[in-house]
Amino acid sequence: MRKVALAIAAMLVLAIVSPAFSQPFADVPTDHWAFDAIAELAAKGLVEGYPDGTFKGDRAMTRYEIAMVVARLLARIEAIKIPAPPAPPKIDVSRADITTLQRLINEFRAELAALGVRVTAVEEELAALRSRLDNTFITGDLTFNGPRPGETIDRVRALEKSGALVIAGNTDLAVADGDYAAAFPWLDEVPATHTAAAEWAREQLSDEQLDYLRGLPYERRLWAGGNLVLACHGSPGSITAGLPTDLDPTVTVERVTRTDARVIACGHTHVADVRELGRKLIVNPGSCGYAFDGDAAACWALLTVPDGDDAEPSAELFRPAYDAGAAAEEVAARGLPGDVYRAATIRTGRLVR
Repeated sequence: MRKVALAIAAMLVLAIVSPAFSQPFADVPTDHWAFDAIAELAAKGLVEGYPDGTFKGDRAMTRYEIAMVVARLLARIEAIKIPAPPAPPKIDVSRADITTLQRLINEFRAELAALGVRVTAVEEELAALRSRLDNTFITGDLTFNGPRPGETIDRVRALEKSGALVIAGNTDLAVADGDYAAAFPWLDEVPATHTAAAEWAREQLSDEQLDYLRGLPYERRLWAGGNLVLACHGSPGSITAGLPTDLDPTVTVERVTRTDARVIACGHTHVADVRELGRKLIVNPGSCGYAFDGDAAACWALLTVPDGDDAEPSAELFRPAYDAGAAAEEVAARGLPGDVYRAATIRTGRLVR
């Protein structure tokens, strides 16, 4: 797995458009399926082969050999100079690239230190790159099901101060104002499990935090690369009418055409989903700890919107692991109506009722 991850990182980080390659190693013929990848790595100075001019691709790499390649990657990152605004250079590295590289740094920290790599300085450079890459959308449902609503609000507000765009979800309406009919319009009768969770969360929040929750907008818009991106909780114009994958196609079309946005970033369903619908790109990261799609990991989506009228936006889902078992235990320990089922949902990644 590490070899695969390393190859991916080497191909992604600081991508450079290269011409056709000459044969870099005697034992890698030009018709080999991996020739282009190996030749590009060699052209970028990331692999050098053996003194006899061979690559020995059928031999497993040692941790020290992997660390050498990572060290060369880090040297390239460290060489990037970030001038002050207003005229920053174009950066050919994505947030996913930086995340992958950070994982490699963490894995091979000891070996890199032995090679004399200044890991701390490189991490500071990565942080500077990360801060320049993109905006962040947080698409609602912040405090209803989790065990620490106050800490969550504080964390979200800190992200907002760093530039994140935050919107409210339907359960935030339930927590902030107790308007259960508006928060859950599909229910003929709102169950005690819902009202108990909302009331408990409301009691954990200060007046200031509740005012913050009440003041969140239901939608945010951002122009990126010539494309309009809409962040909403359910669908354009609604915090309660979502865009589940099994929704009747005619209803889905009716909902997504309520906006001119090229990209619709949403939530509500708790099921991670990226799909094209005509010229619309729907991006739903699911949930960051209360998933219904069978994966208990958290989820976030990386949206890439290239410059240019003809450029096509794209999105990729990431599932970072966290201690779902500990979170489930903390929820179960509250003893609220429905907490046993909430804990099981957190632990399994599937809605348990």
